[in-house]
Amino acid sequence: MRFSPTSLALLAVAGLAAAPVPITSEPSHHLVATTDRLRAFRVEVPPHGATLLHQHDRDYIFVALGDSTIVNAVLGKPERRLKVPDAAVRFTRGGFAHVAHNESDRPFRNVTIEFLPAQTGARNLCAVVIPDQPLNCPADGGAVATGQAGSSSLPEFESDQLRIGLLTLDQGATYAVAAAKIPPLLVALDGTEAEGIVRVKIQGAAGTGTRPLRAGDVQEVPADLPYELHSTGGGPSRFLVIAPKD
Repeated sequence: MRFSPTSLALLAVAGLAAAPVPITSEPSHHLVATTDRLRAFRVEVPPHGATLLHQHDRDYIFVALGDSTIVNAVLGKPERRLKVPDAAVRFTRGGFAHVAHNESDRPFRNVTIEFLPAQTGARNLCAVVIPDQPLNCPADGGAVATGQAGSSSLPEFESDQLRIGLLTLDQGATYAVAAAKIPPLLVALDGTEAEGIVRVKIQGAAGTGTRPLRAGDVQEVPADLPYELHSTGGGPSRFLVIAPKD
């Protein structure tokens, strides 16, 4: 495959070898959660820095933590300059290698969620997650109340295997996540200050576990246990909710 001049420049900046490295060996990608359905990576590329050339074998999404501008140089294709707004979610099919070069004066931060089963029937709902594809927003459209005070949810994307939405909690609001055998994965977005609370009863004894949640934190909700999110900061807290369909 042939690189364009700009892609060659990006490769030189990143100090790359000829062959792409696995995503788990790319220094900007930090594995933070693994289930039998997905792997989650916290990603940070410094201002005007670049990743190594790395391979994406599986379908994935990323959600941006803050605004950034990047050049995406896919091996064998023309590079593309992309403006990535805060909280934007993008879905990409696997089977390619690329370099991401950060043109911003601030770090390019995101959480990348790699899906272990291939995603079928992927489509946008109320957000452009697959570029150049139409929206399929429900007739009532937009963010809707969840039925719990101080919270709203925006359906953004779905496939035959999962559904992704943006959950917003007002300052001080609490949101209950129902117990499930295969619970959702939660990603705390930029500006979030919250805590996750799980209550456990074992042989008549009760206990509570609390974890602070900040931008970029990935929370695996415990299986078969009720779970609560409580917004503790001076403003709204936002979470990407990745929920399996079965």
